[in-house]
Amino acid sequence: EHFLYGWEYVMLPEDVTDGAPLPYTDREPQIVLCAGGSDPSGFLQQMYDWTTDLEGDAEMCFLIGSHAAYDRLAMTHISRKNVPLVASFTRAHLAEASLVVTTFGQTMYEALLYQTPSIVLTRNDDDDCHTLWLQQQCAAVYAVGDIRAYTNRPEQFCRAIQVAWTSRTRSAALAAEKLDGRGVARIADAILRLC
Repeated sequence: EHFLYGWEYVMLPEDVTDGAPLPYTDREPQIVLCAGGSDPSGFLQQMYDWTTDLEGDAEMCFLIGSHAAYDRLAMTHISRKNVPLVASFTRAHLAEASLVVTTFGQTMYEALLYQTPSIVLTRNDDDDCHTLWLQQQCAAVYAVGDIRAYTNRPEQFCRAIQVAWTSRTRSAALAAEKLDGRGVARIADAILRLC
C-alpha cells in the first residue's frame, strides 16, 4: 500500500525517465508557470495576475493544461511590460526551462527528474508537509506555501520568483548531484517516505 500511495508519480512515462536531463548550461532563460490539468482552483490565472509587474531577463511562459483551463483564463497582453508566451502544456517545456513555477503534483516530480529548479505552490497542509520534505531531499525545490494566504500576494509571489531565479544555477547543480544516475529511484524513495 505504501508503493501504491506514490504510484501515479513513480510510474512516470518512459520518455520522461529514460532520457538524460538537458544540461543546465544549455537551457533557455525561461520561467515556466503551470498548474497542470484543468486547474480547478484557478492558480494559473492568479499567477498571471500576480506577475504583471515582474521584471527580469527571463521570458515567462504560461502553460495551459487543458481546454477547460484555457476557457476560464482572462489573460490579456494589453499594457503588460513583459508580454508572456502562452502555450499548450508539453513536457519539453519542463525539461528545457530554467525555472518552473507549479502547484504540488506530478508536474513538480517531472521537473525534478529533469533537474529543473521549481517553485512549488501548495494548497493544503499535506502539500506543505510533502513539499518541505522533498525540498530537503532534492535541493531544487522552493517551498512557498499557499501564497493566497499572504497579505501582499503579488509582491510575495514575485519575490519568491526573484530569489529562486537568482540561485537557480546552484540549485540545478545540487539537483544534478543528488539525483545523478538514480533520478527515478530517488524521487520514488522520497514519495514513499511521505507515507
